[in-house]
Amino acid sequence: MCISGDWRNEYESVMTLAEEADGFLHGEFRSTTGSTGTYPVAGFSGANGDGRGTPLALAISWRSIDPGVRDPSWHWVSGLSGQVFDGSGTMPLLHQMVATASFPGIADPGTHLDKLVFRRCGQGAPSASQVLLAAHRGETIRTAAADPVEGIWHSTDDDGAVLRLSVSNPHAGIVIGSLTDHRGEAELYGFADIDAANTLVPRQSLSLAGRYAGGLSTVSLAGCLDLERGRLALSVLWNRGTGNDTRYAQTIVEGMRFKPA
Repeated sequence: MCISGDWRNEYESVMTLAEEADGFLHGEFRSTTGSTGTYPVAGFSGANGDGRGTPLALAISWRSIDPGVRDPSWHWVSGLSGQVFDGSGTMPLLHQMVATASFPGIADPGTHLDKLVFRRCGQGAPSASQVLLAAHRGETIRTAAADPVEGIWHSTDDDGAVLRLSVSNPHAGIVIGSLTDHRGEAELYGFADIDAANTLVPRQSLSLAGRYAGGLSTVSLAGCLDLERGRLALSVLWNRGTGNDTRYAQTIVEGMRFKPA
């Protein structure tokens, strides 16, 4: 299924996506709730077939690309995960919003869960600035940390999972990397709060979307780095395509913690 185009959710926010041939998704999210602005979004779609849906994972940075007054939500990120069925015209997604700074009247710090249902509303294309998101794929993943989130991270759960992360665009907070676990290796792309270390925010938010080799499953990782303790805690949503009658089994949820190598 082609994911490209405009999608509107029940809050009247619109997400515009472009889908590359290999499943890479990039675009922009225009929000009408809390703060108002335009935000970068990127992720991956997986493979489908035999009546199964198309799994997908997305990451959003809530640091607006439009000029405007900074507020606490600029430190936040979101991860989304779900699947889309051919011809349905809807995109139901599990939503993890990671708030690392209090926004009075909107949200307290923590990971906030929601289900968003997007409906196709047009065939628009992302702006030129968002198409540039694709240019950062394929860069070398650095292991020397210029940003606190960069480097090699090992799971503390003795399951052998390894994260390799690098900030490829410090201005926009674009993060590239990989996750190696018992499912294989997934290419990762997402966003980090690159202003956290220079402010009084004690945790650096991070959202990553990934696609495993072969494309049968996608993964969304969203959480934060404790800047004082140097520990990374993420909520992980593994997603695969299912039949419409078994879509209740599409997502596996797990918490993962990592420490630097």
